[in-house]
Amino acid sequence: EIDKEDEVYDSSMIRLSLENGAGFHCPQYIEINLQKGFATVGRYDKNGQAQADFNFDASLSFVSRVHFRIEKIGEQWQIIDLNSPNGTFVNEEALIPNIAYPLRPNDRIMISAKNRLTYQVC
Repeated sequence: EIDKEDEVYDSSMIRLSLENGAGFHCPQYIEINLQKGFATVGRYDKNGQAQADFNFDASLSFVSRVHFRIEKIGEQWQIIDLNSPNGTFVNEEALIPNIAYPLRPNDRIMISAKNRLTYQVC
C-alpha cells in the first residue's frame, strides 16, 4: 500500500527549480524549510561559514551573504530583498529592498540583473 501522506503538499517547505544557472555550478533544486516561519537565502563567506539558512557556494560573489528572505504569512509565501547590492527580481520585476512581495508557484526568482541566476518556484 502506498503511503498517502507522502503525496500531501508540505507548505512549510518551498521548492525552487533551476532555470538559468548563469554559467555557474548551482543546485538543480533547492528546498527551503519555512518551519520557523521564514528562511534566508545567501552564500557561504570566503571561510566557508554559512551566512543564511540556504547558502550558495562562496564563488557566486554576486549573491549577497544574506540576499533575500522568504516567509510564510498564513498560507501566503512572501519574498523580501535584504538590501542586496545586485538585487532580487520576481518575474523580471526588481524588488524594492525590505518590502514583502507575494510569491506564488511558477514565479521566477532572479538574483542579480547582470548574472541572471534564475529559479522557478515549484
